[in-house]
Amino acid sequence: ALWSLPLAAQTIVLDPGHGGSDPGAVGCSLEEEDVVLDIALRTRDLLQADGYTVRMTRTDDRSVGLSTRARFANDLGASRFVSIHANANAGTPATGTETFVHTSASSTSRDLGRRVQNEMIAAWGLRDRGLKSANFAVLRQTTMPAALSETGFINNCSIDSTFLASATRRQQMAVAHYRAIVESVGGTPDPDPDPDPDPDPDPSSGRLQGVVFEDLGAGLEDTSRRVAGATVTVIETGDRATADGDGFWRFDLADGTYTVEATASGFTAGRRTCTVAGGVTWCSVGVAVPVAATGTARGVIFEDTGAGFGDTSARLAGATVRVRETGNEATTDAAGNWSFELDAGTYNIDVTAPEFAAASRECVVSAGGEAWCSLGLVREERTGILQGVIFEGDNLARRIVDAQVRVLENGASTRSRAGDGFWSFTLPPGRYTVEASGDGFASGTRTCEVASDRSTWCSVSLRPLATGGALDTVIVEDDAATEGEMMGGGTPMMDPPMMDPVDGGMDPRSGGGCSTSGSAPAGAGFVLLMLLGVRLRRRHLAAVASTALLACGGSGAGETVAAETTSNLPQIELPAEAAPLQLLDERVVATGSFADVTLAPDGARVALSHAGFATLSVAELSTGTTQVVATGERSGFQPTWRADGAALGVRVPGETSTAIPTRAVDLSGANVAPVVPATPFRVRVTDEGAIALRSGAAEETIAPPGDRYFAPQVSPDGRWVAFEGLSTGLYLYETEQGRTFHLGTGSHARFGDGRLVFERTTDDGHEVTSGDLFLVELDDAPRVTQLTSTDAIEQAPSLAGNQIAFLRGENVIVARLPR
Repeated sequence: ALWSLPLAAQTIVLDPGHGGSDPGAVGCSLEEEDVVLDIALRTRDLLQADGYTVRMTRTDDRSVGLSTRARFANDLGASRFVSIHANANAGTPATGTETFVHTSASSTSRDLGRRVQNEMIAAWGLRDRGLKSANFAVLRQTTMPAALSETGFINNCSIDSTFLASATRRQQMAVAHYRAIVESVGGTPDPDPDPDPDPDPDPSSGRLQGVVFEDLGAGLEDTSRRVAGATVTVIETGDRATADGDGFWRFDLADGTYTVEATASGFTAGRRTCTVAGGVTWCSVGVAVPVAATGTARGVIFEDTGAGFGDTSARLAGATVRVRETGNEATTDAAGNWSFELDAGTYNIDVTAPEFAAASRECVVSAGGEAWCSLGLVREERTGILQGVIFEGDNLARRIVDAQVRVLENGASTRSRAGDGFWSFTLPPGRYTVEASGDGFASGTRTCEVASDRSTWCSVSLRPLATGGALDTVIVEDDAATEGEMMGGGTPMMDPPMMDPVDGGMDPRSGGGCSTSGSAPAGAGFVLLMLLGVRLRRRHLAAVASTALLACGGSGAGETVAAETTSNLPQIELPAEAAPLQLLDERVVATGSFADVTLAPDGARVALSHAGFATLSVAELSTGTTQVVATGERSGFQPTWRADGAALGVRVPGETSTAIPTRAVDLSGANVAPVVPATPFRVRVTDEGAIALRSGAAEETIAPPGDRYFAPQVSPDGRWVAFEGLSTGLYLYETEQGRTFHLGTGSHARFGDGRLVFERTTDDGHEVTSGDLFLVELDDAPRVTQLTSTDAIEQAPSLAGNQIAFLRGENVIVARLPR
């Protein structure tokens, strides 16, 4: 075929069924989620040994939605998708093996299904229940050839479950899947793969197994950060193993009680005692980064000519850099570099240089980490003063003490003063955004203009978070209720006229051009909804963080400046909840078996992706006429409209969702020039499953740790990035301030003009059982609004202006947003 891939480029997605809050079928002391995960991991190892790229929808016991599994595979541009399950029935236990493909499966999918079924029968010899068709979600929503295997009946204790419980038999089933997949993509399987690398333990013994993970303080509540290559030792026997790439290890031991010790470079050793009494005993062990370890603070000092971190080329040699808390002092080298080895903690870095105004910056050093704390200095004769107070809500008299105050443009930071909450910065002329934050408060920002040799007042209000937590930041009452009174003026005002920093005289010019904003607190009901949405959500909300791009540094003159990141990782924010909205003027514009809809930018037509994503049609909304514009595997997956709405970018096999579509067609189906999205950023998914955001030559990782992420996309204005986590749901990242918002369970995010829509579904492990749509207003304080709440399943939303299109069952609906 024209768009076929070489074998070396094939990506296989293996999907162990169920997991987390959904154990699947249960019987004969076994749970489906456990046995199919073991078969899938063994299949992965066999495929990887042959050089194939394999991605898993889960590698441990966690919840992953059906639509999420399919979208993960689609986003990768995978060549094959195989979902592995175990069966069960009511009444007298049945027996046998069967395989499913979709009811409208392609010939390649049916070929894959037949090969899986034949190989499984050859491996176990159970009753051949045949190749069947079903409308399972993971078969219907995937763009590549897909099959779902039912290996045996877990509730048949006399035959099938004995196979499922046997490590030797599970290895045979893994070999069957391996052979079928390799043959399906045109490869030649190894005629003699390792038949039994993990034999069954002696009947009088059992298996001790687990994972080694980085303990972030939650213990076994969060095992997501695996430590590959750790050494695991059974103290009583001296048996030793090395944790694999997922941190997994195992031992076959006689019944008894054992202490397992895990060690890894850079971590303190962890121990756990567990008892083996036949069967499998899980005994995962956590290791931690030493609390007393040191880290490195480093950076460059440069002349700030008004561009802040946008231009660090004018390095300052001979500047004095001092750590205020310890007294450590250094002089910058010829390239402006400096560094200190410090105990983990928070420090203030003070910098002075002849002919430049002194400056300071707060720097957070983590154990074993490297914190970049570069700082720009401005020449004294070209500066003004930006100053203000931090106060609570609308009451200027209630000052917030020890709040962090930061200038976003150059990274300068300080703390609001004890007694009156006052702060100030010396800055070159220009427009600056000040961000203030304090424990127990939503952060606030304000933008103000600084003029040479003048003082500009730019006070910031913080509002308490409505979470019921204690307000740790100190508040003091100040009788001087206005800045005007504080500065000696007699008329109350929010900001007094600009002051001359030299003689204190009043300047007739106002300090105008300021705007304020702040984060709104999340509604309690929405927070609870998200906490309940995913089984692992609680641990991730407690631990996840994002990486912020701060400044640039280098080790020598003329080097390429590398982006620096900070180890001071902020907490994920929760958006506010707004009242539900009722859609207006709903109408059916098409009916059929569709998998996705995409509105054109002008709202005049909608692209329709048919089930299986092998056909793409366009419907004219004014006339109701529909025509096919592209066919072929994956042609209906995430088409990209050209700005004028007259052509579409169409994807081909192996192409990820972040790639510029290889093909492009106009409304007649004729090939045209590529459709290139207009955005200041590019995003990609790394091999480790992180999200990388690139602007020019600089790249930063924006997804929090603890999950595998996919489906990143950038808003048309470049301010927002949306992406999904396999088990943790949907995220929004703000590129301007580095804030990350967790939207909870959700998928299929689509941007519109200042808005985002997404779907939230539930499933029973085989089929989607409910689906509703949500809208996010994208501003400084994002708000989430539910759009639909009907008995019907609504999915695949798309925005264009004030219009929304989506699927409700087999109907394509177009409606109008009420605002």
